[in-house]
Amino acid sequence: GGDLKRELRVFCYTDARYLTDADDLKSQTGYVFVLNGGAVEWKITKQSNFVTSSAEAEYIAAFDAFKEAVWVRKFIYGHGVVPTIEEPISMYCDNTGAIA
Repeated sequence: GGDLKRELRVFCYTDARYLTDADDLKSQTGYVFVLNGGAVEWKITKQSNFVTSSAEAEYIAAFDAFKEAVWVRKFIYGHGVVPTIEEPISMYCDNTGAIA
């Protein structure tokens, strides 16, 4: 058995698709949480707000993922996987405008 704190790695990858619905001009949000190489939580949904740029759609996707990251962190801690989670969950976004 190794050091659980060193072995536990949680990453989140976010993405958005800008104006994917021609009827209502809504964009899509998607994210996946990966725990030690395996997907443990994911979501793809239509955004509720109308956005005016791909960067704005990416902001919304990242914000939704950040909210979920709080839950994922509490879930892992609450199930005694590790006594505490000291490292932050790494979040990745693929849109330069949203990262800046």
